[in-house]
Amino acid sequence: MIYFLFIKHTKMETKHRILVIGDGGVGKTAYIRKQMGKPFIKKYYETKCINIYEDDDCIWYDFPGQEKYGLHTIHLPIDSVIYMYDVTNKLSFDNISFWKKYVKEHFGIIPSSITIGNKIDLHKYIKVKNYDVKNSNI
Repeated sequence: MIYFLFIKHTKMETKHRILVIGDGGVGKTAYIRKQMGKPFIKKYYETKCINIYEDDDCIWYDFPGQEKYGLHTIHLPIDSVIYMYDVTNKLSFDNISFWKKYVKEHFGIIPSSITIGNKIDLHKYIKVKNYDVKNSNI
């Protein structure tokens, strides 16, 4: 199931638009909140649709990663993509190639992107090692 989100063009067009995408539970929402200077929330809430956060410089599109909510798309230009995985979850790292393909197919070629391994503070639970990242094609 694919959902579409239509947003009326407003003053948002002057801000940098960033899509944050990856598997569910990798910390996309927490990352966005941190970038916006908001506190960390320990309780996990699933992102069920594309949530939009806005600060002075950016518009953040928080993409849901759970399959049960279907796949979504935004009919607005995206300036940058952050592909995110959880270093304590090897499958989330392996799925980055799926997310890159999905973005290319549904959003086109985005000129600026980065892949971020999140939850690096959970040292004793890390499953994705530097070796895995260096030897991957992501």
